[in-house]
Amino acid sequence: MGESGGGMRCMKLQFSRTRYSPIAVDLGGGGLKLLQVELPSPGDTTTPPTLVAAARVDLPEDVAGHPAATRAWAAGVLPNLVKRGGFKGKRAMAALPSGGGGGGGALVQHLELTPAEAEAGLEEAVQLQLQLRLNIDPSRMVIRHVDAGISKVAGRGGKRDVVALGATRETVMGMIEMLGRARLQAVGLHSGPTAVLRAFERLYNRRQEDQTQVGCFIDLGATSTTLVIAHGHEMKFAKCLDWGGSAVVWELAATRGIAGEQARSVWRAGPGEQRNGRGGLGGIGGDEDQAAEVERRRVLAMEEAEAGRERSVLNLVPMAGRSGGGGGDGGGGGEALTRGRCGSVSSGAGGGDDLVERSEAVEHLLDELRMCIRYYAHLHPDRPVDRLVFTGGEARRLTLCQHLARSLRVKAQLGDPFARLRPPTSAANPSAGAIDPTEPQPGFAVPLGVCLSEANL
Repeated sequence: MGESGGGMRCMKLQFSRTRYSPIAVDLGGGGLKLLQVELPSPGDTTTPPTLVAAARVDLPEDVAGHPAATRAWAAGVLPNLVKRGGFKGKRAMAALPSGGGGGGGALVQHLELTPAEAEAGLEEAVQLQLQLRLNIDPSRMVIRHVDAGISKVAGRGGKRDVVALGATRETVMGMIEMLGRARLQAVGLHSGPTAVLRAFERLYNRRQEDQTQVGCFIDLGATSTTLVIAHGHEMKFAKCLDWGGSAVVWELAATRGIAGEQARSVWRAGPGEQRNGRGGLGGIGGDEDQAAEVERRRVLAMEEAEAGRERSVLNLVPMAGRSGGGGGDGGGGGEALTRGRCGSVSSGAGGGDDLVERSEAVEHLLDELRMCIRYYAHLHPDRPVDRLVFTGGEARRLTLCQHLARSLRVKAQLGDPFARLRPPTSAANPSAGAIDPTEPQPGFAVPLGVCLSEANL
């Protein structure tokens, strides 16, 4: 504004330079997770994001397995979570449900295209293959794809590998409508596989040799499991498996003749369950003791950062496993850094967990994982998997991760997306009492990846 009549002064407009990410909304088969971070300045590749707010609430039994009812429930609880959790703004991006969550499940399909098909255009070829192989009507889907390149295996005729990612238009519009009913502005939707890789992308940008690492990310959810194999940060294979922790819960209920809720309590209370210092992940809220403890840990983390102690990009907890034949240490050894109270995780044989080791549901998951890794090994025989990285809410049961690692004979770590975040700059964060940022939070890999993704709506 200009100056007029000598009586008016020039008013200076000041704009905040804080770059808050959109609020990440992850509606899965086990609950609703929200996350927001403060992004570094454009072009700043050294400063990590700062945690702003995080929240989680479990999915009620009466809406589980019903996509429309799940989205309606989420739309009802979101405004209160956002308000009480200290989230900034109304812009939001959602993760597409991978199965059993807020929609009919996302599409994750590996395809092989001939040179002629690829030459005609990947988008058209992907849609045609989905229609021919899976009887999917592309007009009813929102489909994206990731070009996984051409493997050098003899006899494949130069076929190009592509990972198709998508969801039905009904699911996409349902998620957008859910955010709108919660008075949030939908600015993006992202798939689970790409979000997981984005959450740990910085892991592969520190040294040149990091680009040669082959990581297998296993996101263990309540109703589904997503497997992603990447060369560095480049996706080469992905698949969504119809397995989740609920499969073990149902098995317990059937074999022991107990109610589902009691079986769930047994599963969650078993050995190796990774919880925060206050007894697990909960909803928004917390007493004064919680707030004081979180503030103490926040100050300690800030002091450690100022003292020059490097925070680990990925919380690497060595699991009981052996090399997958890649010749590397899978990121172990000197890279095996932990932060906070990561729990007691042995790199030896482990103490055993009967619920895991005798579970037919877990054996079914192992069979699926073995088939995926064998298929990848067929495509890339010269690039075996170096390490497993476990994420997702069910990865809190460390004995499950250890059992899978031992059985697959690959070194493994627990992926903690919060390890790459700076602690909150202010204690005025009501959600910190429920989501302890100083503890490993493998279930927040997808929300962090969404926070770091671009707005695509």
